[in-house]
Amino acid sequence: MRNSLKNLINKILRKKKLLDSFDIIEGFNGVDILYKMIHDQSQNFIKCIITADSMEYMKGSDALKILKSVEFRKVKQIPTLLLKTCDDGYLLNNKNIEWVDNVINKPCGENELLKFFKEYRVLE
Repeated sequence: MRNSLKNLINKILRKKKLLDSFDIIEGFNGVDILYKMIHDQSQNFIKCIITADSMEYMKGSDALKILKSVEFRKVKQIPTLLLKTCDDGYLLNNKNIEWVDNVINKPCGENELLKFFKEYRVLE
């Protein structure tokens, strides 16, 4: 996760007086998303996934696709947000991202992130 995004999330949490109630769990590729979600099933600490496709071993969208395919059977449902670059042709076709709850162009702003958090009740 880029420091700018982490700082933005912390800024929102600070404004909402929730900074002590949330931890940001970072991963470096889609494999980390899968690993952390599997290990969180009994604890329910993870409230949402924010990811991008610029990852070395597995794209974030590929990890989200895997999670959505097993979500209703074994993995808890949580909101997912994919950050994309404007020139990412693969993601321009919505059929390629039907397993993602929301998509925001990079860099995302505070209002966009707040809208996602409110819509999916992440901060409650």
